Amino acid sequence: MMQVNRNASLPTVARYVSLTTFRRDGTPVATPVWQITQGDTMWVWTGATTGKARRLRGNPVLALAPCTARGQLTGDAVTARGKVVSVGDAPEMFATLRRKYGWQMTAMMALHGFQHRVLRQPKVQYVLLCISLPPAGR
Repeated sequence: MMQVNRNASLPTVARYVSLTTFRRDGTPVATPVWQITQGDTMWVWTGATTGKARRLRGNPVLALAPCTARGQLTGDAVTARGKVVSVGDAPEMFATLRRKYGWQMTAMMALHGFQHRVLRQPKVQYVLLCISLPPAGR
C-alpha cells in the first residue's frame, strides 16, 4: 500500500507520528505512534486500555504531527478526529501495519505475550485508532 502525501502539512508518510489526545481538563498528551494511511484515513495500532485509546473514546479531537521515534516534532501539527475500532473490524489494516513495521511490531507483540505468560500480567487486547484526516488544503 503506497502512502501518498496529498498535502505537505499532513504527516501521512512519516514513519512515526506524534498523536496528541486531550484529557478531560483539556491537557494535551502527545505520544509517538506507528501509522499507515489509506486515502483520507490514518490507522494507528495500540492497546485497548492505553491512555491514548481511553482519551480518544472521551474526546475524538486530536492533533497529528510528523516526529522522531522519541517524539521530537519534525513538522507542523494538523487537527483531526478519530475513533477506536476493533482489530477484527479492520483486519487488513492490522496486516498492513505488521508488514510496514515488520520485526519491530513482531517483537512488541512477543514482549506483550511474554509479560502475559511469564509475568502473569493481563493479556493485551489490541485496537486500531481510525483517524479521519482533514481535506487537502486545510
